[in-house]
Amino acid sequence: MQRVKVYGDLSTDSVDWRGLLADFSERRLTGYIKLTYWDREDYLILVEGSLKEGLRKIKGSNIVHINPSQYVPSGSGIIDVFQTTLCVVHRMRSFKDMPLSPYTFAGYGTLAFPYVKLASINLAKLLQNIRNVGLYGYAVFSTVHDIKLMVVFQDGTPILSYYDDGYNLERYQSLMLSPSEVFLEVYSTDKELPLLLYSMRTIREVKREEFKSSMAGIHVTEVDRGSRFYVFYHRSRPVLCIRSHLEGFDHLEECPPADTGTFFSMQIEYSPQPIEIRFTEPSPSSKINPGSVLELKKYFTEEIGPIGPLIWNKVLKHLGLSEESMDEESFKRLIDALYMEIPDKLHAENFLKKAKGIVL
Repeated sequence: MQRVKVYGDLSTDSVDWRGLLADFSERRLTGYIKLTYWDREDYLILVEGSLKEGLRKIKGSNIVHINPSQYVPSGSGIIDVFQTTLCVVHRMRSFKDMPLSPYTFAGYGTLAFPYVKLASINLAKLLQNIRNVGLYGYAVFSTVHDIKLMVVFQDGTPILSYYDDGYNLERYQSLMLSPSEVFLEVYSTDKELPLLLYSMRTIREVKREEFKSSMAGIHVTEVDRGSRFYVFYHRSRPVLCIRSHLEGFDHLEECPPADTGTFFSMQIEYSPQPIEIRFTEPSPSSKINPGSVLELKKYFTEEIGPIGPLIWNKVLKHLGLSEESMDEESFKRLIDALYMEIPDKLHAENFLKKAKGIVL
C-alpha cells in the first residue's frame, strides 16, 4: 500500500465535515484529504487520525502552508481521501522546504514488501529475503513524527544508511530502533538509483557552466511551482529523470533541458563497499518518576488548552496506563499519543520539544 483511495468525488456542498474528520479520528487514518476547487487544491495531512499539516496549491502560484485545525471547506469543490504509508505522509509534510538528500526520494518506486510495524516482523529474515531477491532499492523506517532511517540496497546488499539526516558508510553499523514505534517500507527502484543515492553524499552546488563539464550531477528545476524535476546526469547524459509532486513521483523518459534551475556536481563511486547493520532495541524500560508524568500532563495542557485534562484521561484509558505507575516505553507511547491529539502544528511541536526535555 502506497496510496489507497478511501473516499472519492465527495461534494463539499453536501459532506458533513465534522463527521468526516470524526470518522478518520476513530479509524486512526494516516493519509491525506484532497479538496479540489476551480482555482486551487487544498491538502490536509492526517497522521493516525489527527490533522498535522495543511498545504494549498494555487494555480500558477507557489505552495503555501494553511492551518489544518481551523480549516473548513469553502465554496464548491470535490473531496478525495487517500490512505497512505507514513513515509508518503512525511514526504508531503516537508515537500515545500525539503533539502536535497536521499529522503527527497522516499516513496519513489514500487512497494516491494508489505508496509508493517517493525514489531510484527523478523527483520533479520526480511533482510535475508532482500538479499535473496537481489533488490535494487531502499528501506525506509518511520515513526509518527518523521523518517528515522533509510537503508539503500544494490543487488540485495546494503551499501548506505542515511540516519538522523547524515550519511553513514561505516563497514559495521549498530543502529537503535524501537520496534513498537517504527514502521517499515521497502521499495524497489530503477537499478541506477541506489548508486546515485550513494554518490549524493558528494554533491556540491555549482554554476551551470561547471555543471556541464562535470562527470556527473543533478539538475533540479521547478515546473509549475507545484512539482520538480530531478535529472541525474552521467558523462553529460541524463540517466534518470524523476518528476516529484505533492502526491508522489513519475518516472519520465524525456528530461527537461538543463538551461535553468539549480545544478549540483557529484562524484560517482562505482564500487561501493557493502555495509553490515546490526539493529538494536532500547534497553528494558525502568519505572518513571510520577513527578515526570505530572510534568508531561502540565505541558500537554499548556499547549492544547483547558480541554487538556479531559483528553489526557481519554488517552491514558485508551493506552491502558496509569499516572502512578508507568515505565519508559509506556511514557514514550504516551508522548506520541498526546502529540497526535494536538491539532495545531506549532503547539504540537512545542509540546514535543518540552516533553523531550523532561528528566526521567
